[in-house]
Amino acid sequence: MISKFYVKLDVKDVLRINSALNRVLITAKEWITEKMPQQGALDYIRELRSAIVSQKYMGSYKPLNTEYVKWKGNNKHWVLEGDLMRSLSVFPSTTVLGGNGWMGGIPSNTMDTGGKSWFYPRDNNPGKPHNIAKYGRVGEFGGKKRSARPIFTPVMEVFEKDQWRKRGKLTLDYIGKQWR
Repeated sequence: MISKFYVKLDVKDVLRINSALNRVLITAKEWITEKMPQQGALDYIRELRSAIVSQKYMGSYKPLNTEYVKWKGNNKHWVLEGDLMRSLSVFPSTTVLGGNGWMGGIPSNTMDTGGKSWFYPRDNNPGKPHNIAKYGRVGEFGGKKRSARPIFTPVMEVFEKDQWRKRGKLTLDYIGKQWR
């Protein structure tokens, strides 16, 4: 035996449900593809600045050369005259899959303010600006005469475990609020 039943829908209810679904769809697309990655990159930069200012990961580093500290004027890692901190920013980038995304760090073409030598105590041209991203790379991974003193990697590892999950929850909560 075949039973038939009918459902009567109020046009206002159908329009309201359709409107809510559209709001959720539009918000999800905007937040997942654009706002969440951008906010995540901003969160990462805040964590990175905080770690540099507090010298959070520096206890595991090889101590700075005493002559270098005297020349530099401070004993802080990753701090010379503030060029690196000023260069930290959020910028658009291409994702691994070829889409648009956001990145937090130092744009590759950023130069320092010049007027100092990275090669203390002498440099043929200490007034010449240097690529600050290169300074960051050498600091992170080391160089011929410099031990690695990573800051970007440990901050990213902590960020991936804690902050990115929090940012994802905030995004999902915001999308969920669009259903009304």
